[in-house]
Amino acid sequence: MPRRGKPERIEPRKTPQQDRSIQRVHAILESATRLITQSGVSALTMTALAKEAGVPIGSIYQYFPEKAAILRALFDMISARVEEHIIHSLEKATTLDELKEHVFVLIDWYYRECRENPIYLSIWLSMEMDKALAQLNIEQSYRLAEVFIYYTAPLRTPRPGEDYEARCKLLSYFLGSCMRLALLSEQDHAKRMLLECKRLIRESI
Repeated sequence: MPRRGKPERIEPRKTPQQDRSIQRVHAILESATRLITQSGVSALTMTALAKEAGVPIGSIYQYFPEKAAILRALFDMISARVEEHIIHSLEKATTLDELKEHVFVLIDWYYRECRENPIYLSIWLSMEMDKALAQLNIEQSYRLAEVFIYYTAPLRTPRPGEDYEARCKLLSYFLGSCMRLALLSEQDHAKRMLLECKRLIRESI
């Protein structure tokens, strides 16, 4: 059996090709979402998932070697949606000030999304306990930093001695951590933290 932290643990066993298989995997992930939303990640077991999805447990293992692979699939779905929304917003900016405003709107949008969809926070917190999943979170943070650099670099004047790539990676990871902290805090306190995040971003780019 692969050791904890090995990347093959979180890879799908195979990618569905036929419509029926695609629909089955979609149903499995929808059922996993319901279980996590209702009772938390601890409620997500292969047995409970098979019952919720109304499929043989063997059908789940056919695609996912273990629970971590299902969490990874859910994380990928969330990440793709968030990244698409960010790109769609940033590509509209034509000046640096305009781009900053788009970023601030995105922060508010993301906070609302996470409040309305508690599975986001559940997935994040569960990933921190697993080395392979935690690495995925870092990789996504870096991808978002690269997106941010792509759209901001042409609009700004470089500052002497700065490492803008490193700064953007730090900001991206910091913002993700700040968002998680905000979601675990009372809403008034969360809004104060997000406001300070916006101030730091404004001063950093």
